[in-house]
Amino acid sequence: MGFQIKAAVLLLAAGAAGSRHAASSEQSDWKLSLGPGAQTLPAYPGSRQLHTVWFPYIDAEYADRIYSNASDLLGVYAYKTADTQVGSALEYDLTARGASRVPELAAVRRTTRIKLFASQTASFITVDGNIARDAAGHHEGTVAQANLWASMPLGSAFLLSAGPGLAWGDRQYMQTFFTLPPYFAHAGVSDAHLNGLAQWQISSQYQIGLLACAAHLRGSALQSPVSVQHEQTTLTGWIAYRFK
Repeated sequence: MGFQIKAAVLLLAAGAAGSRHAASSEQSDWKLSLGPGAQTLPAYPGSRQLHTVWFPYIDAEYADRIYSNASDLLGVYAYKTADTQVGSALEYDLTARGASRVPELAAVRRTTRIKLFASQTASFITVDGNIARDAAGHHEGTVAQANLWASMPLGSAFLLSAGPGLAWGDRQYMQTFFTLPPYFAHAGVSDAHLNGLAQWQISSQYQIGLLACAAHLRGSALQSPVSVQHEQTTLTGWIAYRFK
C-alpha cells in the first residue's frame, strides 16, 4: 500500500512548503504544481519483483477546501489549519496483480477507493491516519494506515521527514491478495513499515521529492504462500513546477 503512504506524505510536504510560501507572500485561492512522477513498487503484494509506474504529479488546491494530488483524484477538507487536516477523497490505488506474473492466481486490477483521512502536527511531530474502501467493485475491500513522522527542515529549502507506520486490511482485501487454497488469509495488520521523505525546493517554483517506504509483511500477509518476499520496498520520486 505504498502509494497511499505517498499521498499522506505529499500532503505533509505540501503543507510545509505552503506554510513557508504563505509567510512570504500573499496567496490566491488557487495553488497548482505539475510535473512528472514515477513509483517503483512490488509487482503485487508479496512479490520479489519490482515494476515502475509513471504518473503525472499534481498538487492542486482551491481555497484551502478542494484539492487533487498524485493519488487523490479529488479531495475535500472538512477542516484544515496549518497543523490539522481532516477530510475525504476519491483515491486511485496502484496496487494490482497481473495474471501473467502468477498464473495460478487471479488478476487483480487497480482500483479507486473512497478515503477518510486525518493528520495532526505538534512541533516537528506529525501523526496521520486514513481508511479507504474499494469503490469500483473490484473486491479489494477496506485498508487503513497510521503513520508517525518526525520532520527536520535543513535550511529554508530542504525538508527531511521519517517515521514508522502500520497498514491493516480487512478480510476481503487480505483474501483477494493473499489467499491461495488451502491457505485462507484473515483480516489484520498486513505490514509494519518505515517511511522516509526528502524534499528540495530548488527555487520558488521548482521542487524535487523522493519518498522511500520499507515494509515488512505481518500476519496473514506474512504467512501466505503468495508472499515470496517478506520485505517490500516502494520508491517514489517527482519533479514539480509551481504556477504562480
